[in-house]
Amino acid sequence: MQKTILDESPSLEELKEGDVVYSVWISYAEIYNDYIYDLLEPIQGIGAKRVSLKLAMDSNGNTYIKGT
Repeated sequence: MQKTILDESPSLEELKEGDVVYSVWISYAEIYNDYIYDLLEPIQGIGAKRVSLKLAMDSNGNTYIKGT
């Protein structure tokens, strides 16, 4: 998804003075039986399973989902 957004974004040369540039980051995760899944990541192929993600902690003690 991020690659698609980057491919569709205008280059800095195309922007004119006064243009506003912004981005939106969305995450939709499921926690089930101690596993975390990114529900916006497409599943590859029939019968394929979602890749499980990991929890991580930064130096300030904030917890986040690693790999999203």
